[in-house]
Amino acid sequence: MIDQPNLALDFDQQATEERPAPYQAHSETSRQAAQEIEPKAGTLRKAVLDYLRAKPEGATDEQIQEVLNMPQNTERPRRRELQQSGKVCDSGRKAQTRSGRSAVVWVTRENFEPVRSSVPPRGANCAQSGRL
Repeated sequence: MIDQPNLALDFDQQATEERPAPYQAHSETSRQAAQEIEPKAGTLRKAVLDYLRAKPEGATDEQIQEVLNMPQNTERPRRRELQQSGKVCDSGRKAQTRSGRSAVVWVTRENFEPVRSSVPPRGANCAQSGRL
């Protein structure tokens, strides 16, 4: 019998690993903010990932921010990092925000279910990236 790696553990370790926080290269304040958040970024990414895992139907950025009491300038970069690493993806569905606008519903890769639509979702999603 071949030993299989514990993918759930690896998945969590990757979510919390330390890596440079993103920033706008032209902005000194953005660079400073990235340096300040860097020690906490892994923990914050894990909070976003854990919330989306517990919510199989997914959530918008606004919903994640509200439930986790996380400012949008903290939550969006963490969710984007998870998206770039293939752990979170665009579900292909939209939900209405408090302001009445449409927003992407984000899901974890393991909770992704393809949505039949004549209009493909914008940006990378689990179906397009082959990360089902």
